[in-house]
This record gives sequence, structure tokens and C-alpha cells, in this order.
Amino acid sequence: MRCLVLCIFLSLSFSLSLFANDNGIEVRILQPIINAVPSQVVTLQAEVINKSSKNRILVGHLELPPLWEAIPSNDMLMHIEIGQRFIQTVMVKAPENVSPGEYPIAYEVWVRDNVSIMDRDKASVIIGKTCSTNPVSIEVTSAPICEVNPDELIFFSALVCNITQEPFVGRLRLATPEGWNCSPGGFVDLCLEPEESQVLIFGIKVSHCALAGEHPITLHLEEFEDCKRSCIAVVKPKVEVSVDVEGLCDEFNLNQMAQLYVRYTNKGNVSLKVLIETKTEPPCPVECSSEPFEIKAHESCEIPIYLSPESCMDEYSQYLLVKLVNAETGEQLYQNPMTLKFVAPGSRINDPYVRIPAYGKAMVLGDRYKNIFAGEFAGGGLIDQEKDRYIDFFFRIPTDARHVIYNIDERIYAGMHDREWDVRLGDTVYELSPLTQRYRYGRGAGVQHLWEQWEAGVHYTQNTLKCQDDPHEFCSYLSYSPYDNVDFAANYLHKVEQHIPTSNIVTLQSIVEYPEKVVTEVEFGKDFVPRTRNKDNWSYRFETHGRFCGDSWFSLEKVYAGPEFYGYYNNIHLFSSSLDFPVYDRLRLNLSTNRFTQNISFCSDDDFEEIIPRQNQYAANLTYCLNSACSIGLNGMLLRGKDLGLTEQYNFYQKWAGFSFYLSSRGYNFNTIVSFGQQKDYLTHRTTHWLQRYYAYLCKDFSPTLRGSLFYDSGNINYYDARPWRNGFGGSLSYRFAPMGFIEIFLQRLKHTADMLDLSQVTVNFNYTFNNLHRLQAMVQHYHYRKHYPNDSVFLVSYAIPFSLPVCRRTDIGDLNGYIYNQNDFTPVSGAMLLCGPDRVSTGPDGRFSFPCITAGVHCPNFSMLPDDLIGVSSDKLEVDVPGGAKTEICIPVVPACSIRGEIILYNYKDLFAILISPENAEIVPQNGLQGVRVAIARKEEKEIYSCMTNEKGEFRFPKLRPGEWHIRIFKDVIPPLHELDMNDLVFEVLPGEERAVNFKVKPTAPEVYKLEK
Repeated sequence: MRCLVLCIFLSLSFSLSLFANDNGIEVRILQPIINAVPSQVVTLQAEVINKSSKNRILVGHLELPPLWEAIPSNDMLMHIEIGQRFIQTVMVKAPENVSPGEYPIAYEVWVRDNVSIMDRDKASVIIGKTCSTNPVSIEVTSAPICEVNPDELIFFSALVCNITQEPFVGRLRLATPEGWNCSPGGFVDLCLEPEESQVLIFGIKVSHCALAGEHPITLHLEEFEDCKRSCIAVVKPKVEVSVDVEGLCDEFNLNQMAQLYVRYTNKGNVSLKVLIETKTEPPCPVECSSEPFEIKAHESCEIPIYLSPESCMDEYSQYLLVKLVNAETGEQLYQNPMTLKFVAPGSRINDPYVRIPAYGKAMVLGDRYKNIFAGEFAGGGLIDQEKDRYIDFFFRIPTDARHVIYNIDERIYAGMHDREWDVRLGDTVYELSPLTQRYRYGRGAGVQHLWEQWEAGVHYTQNTLKCQDDPHEFCSYLSYSPYDNVDFAANYLHKVEQHIPTSNIVTLQSIVEYPEKVVTEVEFGKDFVPRTRNKDNWSYRFETHGRFCGDSWFSLEKVYAGPEFYGYYNNIHLFSSSLDFPVYDRLRLNLSTNRFTQNISFCSDDDFEEIIPRQNQYAANLTYCLNSACSIGLNGMLLRGKDLGLTEQYNFYQKWAGFSFYLSSRGYNFNTIVSFGQQKDYLTHRTTHWLQRYYAYLCKDFSPTLRGSLFYDSGNINYYDARPWRNGFGGSLSYRFAPMGFIEIFLQRLKHTADMLDLSQVTVNFNYTFNNLHRLQAMVQHYHYRKHYPNDSVFLVSYAIPFSLPVCRRTDIGDLNGYIYNQNDFTPVSGAMLLCGPDRVSTGPDGRFSFPCITAGVHCPNFSMLPDDLIGVSSDKLEVDVPGGAKTEICIPVVPACSIRGEIILYNYKDLFAILISPENAEIVPQNGLQGVRVAIARKEEKEIYSCMTNEKGEFRFPKLRPGEWHIRIFKDVIPPLHELDMNDLVFEVLPGEERAVNFKVKPTAPEVYKLEK
């Protein structure tokens, strides 16, 4: 009887949360189609999974066609625990006279106490379709199509049956895609008895570089090519990209183009069509490929990127973001942010000095009254990176300090700043608290010190140029911060005018920052200068601002200063507030209010002046942003102002409403603000119903080198009397004729009758930076007045030369200098080459070498090349500690090298019969050199060990050795039998420059001779 046994392999795993049906029992016949012949016993397996929440006792029932027989029975009992997978093997015998065709077989599972079917599955047995020429049948029991990932382990299983009535011996071979490893091997030897079955399981490791797509796996019987079965492994797509940036260094020079190479490697299994996108901050010209390019799977592509930094005199950091985008889907595959440091012109990366960017400038300027010359010298930069110490200075001295043109006045300033100290000398802005000095530009000196949670400072300020009204101010403060968001301070201001103390103020201040970026500041102060009048000399200030509810912002400020308080504020009540919040989507509303009253009286040029302003202002601004390049706004304002003083009186009420519009598109930038209002004057009892203000600005980039703009600004602009009309319009044209050069022309027409202004202005500005970063600037302005004033022209010409100013030696690098000499005669050694890290130098005729600007720390210089007749005295590694900011000197001795040579000769007896007569007197003669013998030498307790093999003549040689005591040994593993060395393990001393010869003989051993007795 021919029989076919079919088995299905299952793996065990747990799954407690997913239910295939309401009963929690799932049944699956693992082989839905089976080929068989009449009278064959068919073996099949069913998988039963208990996905319910309790253990089950089940009955498996096999439903067969008529006359088909189950072996041994149709019903089988099974006990399955929670989450268990159970394999039920059943055998079915086909009738002997069954007709060819397809016959259904069903497998059902019942609960033992209930005959209701829990689940069932069907299979088909096809009779008459098995190829009778094949001795075995192969059925794949694993999934015919499976999805896999690269580098994943999968299992391939099959059932092999001997369908003949005779034993079968053969070999099955598994064919896998190239690079896929298979265990156990790619073939299996079969030895099957008649109608015997065997389950085969193969573990297949998918190659890590397998391409995405379908890959066939085939199992076939050798010598029977049509007896094979296959399944398909579908490798899932994998997208992975790695990026390496070459060409990065610590610093780039500002006057050179930075060149980087970005190597993209496609580590995925699909080809990618990608696009490079770059972004710089600050904006910087970038040259790289803008066309999409394809990277095949497991291949690399190198793309150059060129950066042309803006020429300037200060070193700065350039931010560069490189993105790799899938050109077909737009998906971002990779991004790499980099920060490139560009150093000042003329500086070197390995410069031994700390240099800061500086420049010198010569200027000539003048108007119709006088011509003035001026010299300017300025610079600044980081001098100690560890302490974060920074210095800056500015010196400008004109020939006429009191005749100011283009704000080119006298200025002398120097400062030093770090984490603990801040020292300022000369003309700069000095600051204190808002109630005392707030801020003042003047000539003075100041110092601040920060330690732990404390901070203290003191400074003195006066005017840069002496004049009659020159207040001298002495300020100091002490601050304490118990937490990062809490600060308490005490401030002091002492002011003297014309040798008379006018202010002696002490304030107490506290600043608290809440987690939601809300800052609250409170300050109280008192002026202690005695007054003849007994009035209020107190002041206080309260301010809070910050963000709330996501994207809403607010600010609130209240200031009061008494009549006898002479600080930044005097005799004032001030209240201001603002609120900015989103209304809906991109619509935002800003509300603000400002109210103040002040009484000021003073004497000027023997006249008494009194100013008593009062103002209430309320404003609203509603803005809608269509996108980042277009916005529309509506604005309104109510303004009530009056002055009750004697100097200048006004009393009015204004109402304003208007709109604004901004648009940026295709190289155009357009901005306009239009307002209409009404004013009621309470002094003249007149009402102006039609106040107007117009502002428009249009700019166009015609090309990367040409840009033009127009503006119009007209309307009622005066504060307390808005009736007078001002009219102004003009335009400019800028042309960049070189990468670092441009010329600009500006034209303006202005007419304001109330202020007696009726003029036309022409300005020409020329600016050019040479390749060496020298900068030439020239400016000419001409004012043509139609009335009231004479015409005037002013000009400015300057030439600036940037350079790097050395201020001190760097502490992170040092110099290593040295001398190499012959220890025998103390002569210098020239032509020797040394390595120290990546640096390589050679000695000159005087034997000296130098490693300038190497990193501070321990270095190990060693010889890369020495003259053939010289060698270092010691084999120990030379370690040198190079301190930062200093020069280190070393001396390295060398000696003439020695060598050891020799030969190993094989000897034999000249006359073999002489051995029988007298072995002791038998003559031995050299036969040949012994090849392949290993010779080893050692020096100084085997710190230096060398070995070599003898050549075909039995010779060996050890060149360029250090003089000293050497130990030589011959290894006997290749010495012929019945031979021995005449000597071994020799110790001897080799002198400098000596070539020591050591020869060895391999002699035959004397045989033992026995005399025969009669």
C-alpha cells in the first residue's frame, strides 16, 4: 500500500487578550490542500488555541467523506490550559477504489460537557494529482507568504513523505537568496522507510543587506527537479540614512570659503531619491546641489557644501542646518545642525597668542563751517575661554571734539567682563535702578563683582565734555539672590550739580520671576537731601509683566515720585498697562493705556519755567495675519492732553482711527498706515473734524544686486496742535557692484510750514570692502533749503584696517622644542624626523626641532626616521608634560646602532665507516646552511625581543640594534634528528657601531658502537 503522511509544524506562544470568537477557542488545519492517491494513509495536523479565560477539556471530531476511515478514531480528547496552543495529529485512510477528485475534510472541536461546536476548519484532499514519478512528496507547512525584516530569523518547515513501498535514500536541498544563512546547512540527507514521514525545520537568517521585495525560498529533491516546493519571503522596506560630515575643523578663516563634504550612506534596502536643504543663521551664501539625486541601497554619495561668510572684523559662530528630504514624499530623512566658528582675519588656528578682532580707522569729515579729522581704534573679544573673560575698548579722538558731525564725537572707553567681575572705564552707558539713575551715557568708571548669591557694584558718571550743566553722579548697589528667580537689592545715588548736592537717594528693590515667565518688580526710595521746603521726598514703583494662558501677554506699571524726590522721576504720577491676546485663530487684539501727571518748575537763563503736563491715552490695535507675509490691522486711539504750566499751555482732546496693511511677495515689500482723526482744542474752542496721517513704504528687489524703495509720509503730526500739515516723500536706490561693495542714493523732499522746514535732501553713500577686508566708506549729503535757512553740505570719508590684536599667550597650548645629539661624540643629529600626535617635524643642521602650538598636556614624541647608523638610547616611551602658555625644552640622545649576524651550518661525517672504527676521531665536514631555523634575541630582561628565520644559506641578521648586553637563542624544532647544536643561549655585549658575528654548528651526534663477542 502506498501511503502519504502529511504533518504540520507549529510553535508555542501565549496570547491571552485576543479572542478569535465568542467561545475563545480557535481551530486551524495547517495544510488546507493535500495531494494523495487511493488507499493512502494521510497524516494531517490541526492547531487548537485556547484564548478563553479558563482551562478547557475538549473533544476533537474529524468529519470525513463516506468510506473514508480515521485511524484510530474520529474523536480525540484533549486538555488545554489558558493561552495554550495544542497540536492534534490525525491519520485518515483513503478508500482503495476512490475516484480522482477533491474531497473535503472538516475538524471540529466540542466542549466535553456540551456537544455544541466551539470552532471548526476545513481542508481538501485531492486524489489522483500526485506525480507518481517522484519517490517522495514535499508539502510546505509554514506560511506560503511571510513578511520579514532585514537581519531577522525566520523558520521554514516542510513535511516529507516516502510514498513508495521501498526505502528511500536521497538529499533535499534548500535554495535561499544570496547572503541568507541557513541552519542546519543548505541540504538534508533523507533515509525514509516505506510510507514514513519526516518533519524538516530550517532556521533562515535574512541578510542585513537584503533588498525590499519578494524573495523565493525553494526546497527540492536532488535528481528530481520537478519535486520541489516554495514559499515567498517578502522583505519589508527599510529607510535608514546616516550622515558623516568631513572637513569640519575647530575654526575657519573669515576671508576664506568654508568647504564641507557631506557623505550620505543609504543603510536601508530601497533606493532613495533625495534632496538637500540648507539653512544658515545668520544668513550666509551657501553653494550645494539643489537637484534631487538617487542613492541606491547600501551605497554612499558625497555632496560638497561651500559657505561664503560675510566679511567682518569680529569672529562669530555660523549656524548651519543640513536636511535630507525624500524628494518623492517630502519626508525628512535626516537633519544635522552644526555650528562653525569663523575666526578674525589674520589669526591662525594654532596661534600661540590670544587675539581679539580690532581695527584702526582714519576719518575726515566736514560741513560748510569746518573740516575735522578723527582717528578711531576699537576692538574686543574673548581672551580667556575658561573664565569666560571678555575685553573691549573704543578710542576715538577728533581734532575738534565740540564740533559734532555725523555723531563723530570724542569717546574713550575700555572694559573687562567675566563671570565674577565687570570693569568699565570711560564713555559708556552706566545703569542703576529705575527710580535712581536708570541709565545714563557719560564719562566715568564702574566696577561690579558677583560671588555666589551676592552682587555689588559702584560707578561714577559725568558728562563726556565739560559744560555748565554737568551733574556728577556717584552710584552703588548691593544685591542678594536667595533663589534663581528671586532678587533683593539696595541702591544708592548721590548727585552733585555745580558743587551743590541735589540728590541723596536710597531705594530698596525686589524682583520675583514666576514659573510662567511672569516678572514682578517693586522698588521704594527716599531722597535724604535736606530741603528748605518740607515736602514729600518719597517714591515707589511697581511693575509686572509676562505671559499667561498660553499666548497672552500683559504689562502693568505704576510710578510715584514726590516733589522733593530728584531721581530719574520727579513729582510724577504714572500708570501704564497693556494687554495682548489672541481673539480667534490668527486674529490678535492689543489694548494699552497710559496716564500721567507731573509738575516741574526750574530756572533757566534767569527765567522761571513751569511745566505741568497731564495726559490720558487709550489705544487699541486689532491685527489679523493671513500668513507670515501678509497682515491687516485696525487701530484706534483716544488722547486727552493738557499743560497747566506757565511756559507752554495746551488743552485738547483727540480721537484717531485707522488701518494698516503689510504684504511681502515676489521680491516686493509694501507697508502702509492710514489714520483719520478729530481734535477739540479747549483753549481756542475750535474743533477740527478731519485730521489725516498717511504713511506708505514700497521696496522691490529687482535682482540680487539692485534694490529700490519709495516712501510717503504726510499728515497732521503735531502733538498738541495737529492742524499743521507736514508733507514728505522720497526714495532710495541701492546697487551692489561687488560682493563686498555697494553704492546707495537717497532723495527726500520735506515741507512743514509750522516748523519752518522746506528742504530737499540728496545723500550718496559708497561702501567697499577689499579682499584684505580693508574698508573704504564715503558719504555726502546736501540740504537745499527753499527758505529760512542757508544751504548746507556735509561729507564723511573713512578708511578702516582690521587686524587681530595679540593680548596674551594662550593657556591651552604650548611649545615643545628640543635638541637631538649623538651621545658618543656629542655632535648634533640632522635629518631626524619626529612625530608628536599628528604633527611631524625634522631636525635642522644644528639638531634642533620645534613643535609649536600643541595642546597642553602630556605628549610622547617618538622617532619617525633616523639616519641609518643611529638609534635611540632607550626603548622606553618618552613622556613630556607641556604646560600651557609656555615653552618646554628637551634633549634626546641617540647612539650609533649595532647589529648581530651569523649563520647556522649543518655538519655531517665525512666517512661513515670511520664511525665504526673510532667515533671520537671521525671527521665532520660542513654540508650546507640550515634554512628555516628561528633565531631570537633579547635585551634588558627581554624588554626588547626580536626574532627571524634563517635563509636558504642558513644566515640570519638583526640590523640597527641598541648597544648593550644581548641574549641569543636558537630554537631546535627544525634541527634534523641525530644532530645537536654546538652551543646555545649565549649572552654577550655589543658595542656602539659594532657588527657582532655569531656562528652556530649543527653537528651529528656520535652513535653508540657495540663490539660483538665471539
